[in-house]
Amino acid sequence: MEAGSELAGKTLREAQFRERFEAIVVALMDGVTRDMTFNPGPAEVIKKRDILIVMGSNEMISRLRSEGCSA
Repeated sequence: MEAGSELAGKTLREAQFRERFEAIVVALMDGVTRDMTFNPGPAEVIKKRDILIVMGSNEMISRLRSEGCSA
């Protein structure tokens, strides 16, 4: 997650991740500690520098990139 992303600082629910990107977040990796959270719930906060492990289509990856995520 890039620092300027509008998703940073929001929960998965607030970001409407599943609805917006039609993707499933399988895990979140803390960008600093490298701790993994598997099957994160909707209240999990997306932090800048977090790494999101997702399942979805190539189109979804393009939309994520446009929102400040790198793949």
